[in-house]
Amino acid sequence: MVGGKLATFGGDGHLRSAGADVYAAHDAEPVLAAALALPEWTPETLAGVPNAAVRRADGGYVRTPAARPRVDLASLPEADRSLVQLSDYIDVRTVLSSRGCHQRCSFCHVPGFWGGWHGRPAESVAAEIGHLATRHGARKVLFLDDNALVDQKRMGLIASLVGGLGLGVALGCLGSVSRFSPGLLETMRDGGFRWIHYGAESGDDRVLLEMGKRTTADGIRMCVAATRAAGLRVRTSWIMDPPGIDADGLKRTEDLILATQSEEIRLHFLALRLGSALRAEHAGLASTQFIHQACQGVSLAAASPEEVAASLARILAALAARGYAVVRDPGEFADVRALRRRSPGLKIVSLCPMRYGLGWQ
Repeated sequence: MVGGKLATFGGDGHLRSAGADVYAAHDAEPVLAAALALPEWTPETLAGVPNAAVRRADGGYVRTPAARPRVDLASLPEADRSLVQLSDYIDVRTVLSSRGCHQRCSFCHVPGFWGGWHGRPAESVAAEIGHLATRHGARKVLFLDDNALVDQKRMGLIASLVGGLGLGVALGCLGSVSRFSPGLLETMRDGGFRWIHYGAESGDDRVLLEMGKRTTADGIRMCVAATRAAGLRVRTSWIMDPPGIDADGLKRTEDLILATQSEEIRLHFLALRLGSALRAEHAGLASTQFIHQACQGVSLAAASPEEVAASLARILAALAARGYAVVRDPGEFADVRALRRRSPGLKIVSLCPMRYGLGWQ
């Protein structure tokens, strides 16, 4: 059984290419629980399991009726990390404290996948972080939530509870510009947070509005400045060729990136991802599902590919002149000492997936 975005939004061709026996759409727990209660898995017995796609003998798939039961996150057990050799991984451990997001950004599949945002109780999240530190020696913990800042009161309580445990653990999370507040940032810092990743995406207000970002260039500028002033390291990510952006919008994005100068900057190109509103709007266009391609793919920008490439080159040159290490290959993150030699402050601008935990002192 396979879950995830492809299992939820993929067509028959996607499912055949992966070749699983059963696909579980959306939250996988209800599908798995219903399937495990069956004496055996056959297309006939699995027909009563909602939100599944079951492989037939001819290689095609039968889809069962759709349903969206709400999973009670408080009822789920803590992950059994004894099943994993944690030392095989980098020095950052992870927790998932919530599912979903309050926004509906046009390029993102999360709203359609999880539905609305819901989170685990703050007490259980703090307890899990405590177990990561005391049982597994964790010194850095990343919240893998799509947007950990949706419920500000809850995040403030998590930070206070973790800080009260005296673990000495550095924390990081992903959050939206539209949900930050200076008071919350101070509480998070006091509780051990050292890093936040914001999806800024663009410096053009019209593009931000059309994407559904619920913020403006000035909002991004204020958010990054306040987060850095609170003592947290900031990563921002930017789409170089968002839908409709023109040459003036590219220039505004360049200016905002250089004005905010977050310690980590991720530059990437648009992907029409399965489950996103943009994908549904442009279903006939072939596009990669991954944002990590090294060059522009399908273009919905008003600016030409040449203008996009020139804008990217100007950003990289300007940041390099300001002491940033330009990273193009994920393998470069294996040697953090070498990165520090290139940029003593570990200021990174990356065109590939970035390592977590850099500079979380």
